[in-house]
Order: sequence, then C-alpha cells, then structure tokens
Amino acid sequence: MIKKDIAISQYFRVAETIAGRIKAKEYEYGDSLPSEREFQDEFGVSRITIRKALDMLAQEGIIKKHSGKATEIIYKENPPVAIVVTGDFKNWSLSALGTKGLKIKVLEIKTIPSTPNIAEALVLNKNDPVWRMKRIKTIDGKAFSYHINYGVPKYFQNLNASDFLETSFVGVLQSIFDLERMEQRVAATIADIDVSRALGIEFGDPVFYVENIYVSERNAPIAFTHVYYRGDKYIYQATIPF
Repeated sequence: MIKKDIAISQYFRVAETIAGRIKAKEYEYGDSLPSEREFQDEFGVSRITIRKALDMLAQEGIIKKHSGKATEIIYKENPPVAIVVTGDFKNWSLSALGTKGLKIKVLEIKTIPSTPNIAEALVLNKNDPVWRMKRIKTIDGKAFSYHINYGVPKYFQNLNASDFLETSFVGVLQSIFDLERMEQRVAATIADIDVSRALGIEFGDPVFYVENIYVSERNAPIAFTHVYYRGDKYIYQATIPF
C-alpha cells in the first residue's frame, strides 16, 4: 500500500493548508490572500503548484481569483451541526435530526442478502434477506451525511421512500415499535469511493462513522444503521455532569 504522505499531491497539501487557515480565520472574509510568490517562498514549491492549489480553492468556492488583482477570500463559515451526546434518546435525535433547512433524499430501497456484520447485528443467519435503504441528508443543498439503514424485512416491507421524507428514520421506528434503547459506536475514518461520491467530497477526506442498533422493548434488534458524517460539517457535543 502506498503511504498516504507520499500519495497526496503537493498542491493538495498546500490547498488544504490555506483552506485550514481561512477556516481558522487567520485570513478573514473579504481579505486578500498573500501573493503567489509569498506562498511559493513559504511552502518551498513551484508557482505551478501554488496556482493549482488556488484553482482548487476557487472551484470549492473558498476564494475568488481576479485577473491582475489579489485573490479574494469569499468563504463564509457555516457552524458545524452539533450532535448532542446524551443519555436522553429524544434529545439526541432532536439534535441530530432537527437541524434547520435539513432535507432528506432517498437513494434506494431494496432487499439484499445480509452480510456477516449485518446478520450479527440483527440476529439473522448469513445471507438471510435484509431490507436496506440509502439516504443523503443535505443542508442548503450540500450533502452533510450519508445513511445506510438495514432492517428485518417483515417489519419494513410495506414502507416506501415517501415515509422517510417528512419523518426521520427514528420517528418511523417509534411509530411502529416501542424502542428500549439505541446502541451506538462512533469511529473516525476516511471516505472511500462510495462515501466520497455520496457526500461530494474527496477520497480520503475525514468522516465520522457511526453505527446505531435499535432495540425493541423485547430486547430484539429491529434495525441497524451505518452513518457517515462529513468531518468538516459535524461535531459531537457533550455536557458531562459531576
């Protein structure tokens, strides 16, 4: 396997470094960036590399290049969506799903053979049929999270995409079952080809990976969810009492 440090292009490193400074407000909205020459000297790279980096930032809507003039910063910070880490399921679901301007797009609903990890989570046999739904959540037209929901087919076979456009997945579950708890695991990972395409980000970009298992009052797993949250759009927020 090629080491990531070697595989990442110089212009990409420069672009991400400049973008990080802008997002950290080292350079403010409406200000001019340092000149290409200044960046060239600072990073020790060619002018071509600097120009490719600035072109990348311009395409992402972070800067605006003006012919014969200084490059302008046009990035305006949108605060990341905070998901509250709490023992109260209602508070968690409201923080995760009640964000203003959030839209849901259902990509597909189908029945597939269960893989070992899905079978284990839902207490099924390997290759037993499992209901699967893929969704994207957007805010202001930009993808924030990619959701893959799995369920025991007999509970979900009469549901269709329209059932999930106005109500969250959790809300649909609560309308059908008396849920006892949600078991959750969170990990830091990077976007693979599937996730990067779904979220409109680069391969290798950081994402929060979350697994949720929804358990009924009879201690039976009902649904299993994989969620990929953009690392630059979400934060986990907790208040820990003493």
